[in-house]
Amino acid sequence: MSLIIKFTRHSILYLILIFLLTSCSVQSITSSDHATFFPKTDLSRSSNTESKTSKYWWYAKFKFVWSKQKNTINFADNLIVAHQIIAPLLATHQDSINLWRFHRRAALDDAGHQFSFIFYATQETAGTIFKTIEDNVVSKTLLKENILEKLKLDNIAQSKHPNIEDTSDKNWSQAIQKSWPYYIMGVSILWLDLVNQEIIVSKLDTSQSIQLQRIQYKQINEQITRQWKEQGKHAFFHHISAIFGYEPLEIRF
Repeated sequence: MSLIIKFTRHSILYLILIFLLTSCSVQSITSSDHATFFPKTDLSRSSNTESKTSKYWWYAKFKFVWSKQKNTINFADNLIVAHQIIAPLLATHQDSINLWRFHRRAALDDAGHQFSFIFYATQETAGTIFKTIEDNVVSKTLLKENILEKLKLDNIAQSKHPNIEDTSDKNWSQAIQKSWPYYIMGVSILWLDLVNQEIIVSKLDTSQSIQLQRIQYKQINEQITRQWKEQGKHAFFHHISAIFGYEPLEIRF
């Protein structure tokens, strides 16, 4: 039994189009140039390279007043810092900050309740950002109202973390240490965007006293927490699992 295929002018053009599209897709998939999907960060720079364009990790830590009683902690105050102090800085310096993230913590130790903005940039950019944070009216108000205990800003004359992996957990593999900052920046962007969306919906009035604003920020924080509890399983954990092929995690206690 023979199979006879008749090619028309249109079918030939169609096959040529499929071939071209397939060729393009194969070329893009097999490309080894990871710069196409990583931000514009100089990953190849060695730790001992010193120049005006050298970049380092910097910490801006906001230590909140906390009586060390777990039931009195107010994580909603972190949103004030993220929304009114850090978000404008990110908008202004988006071309100068290659990587950044937030870190929130509260533990019964000397660090206590602390919200950190961690970013990868030059000494010049870091100096400008730290000066802006110190001069920010909201920073001063939080300190004056005894909401913030202190600001802890890195000394720009003492740069200690020049490599992408330098602020990652040393218990991780080198590969994960180098890639993790991109992951956590994405998470921080998502969280900050959720904050911004809820602020728009709630019609937050930043001209009010800081104490009245805190009430609204607490409600906004509760909305975000609700989304995390109700949708995080699928929106976050399920899709991370899918990226890694649904392979099980090894969890040790």
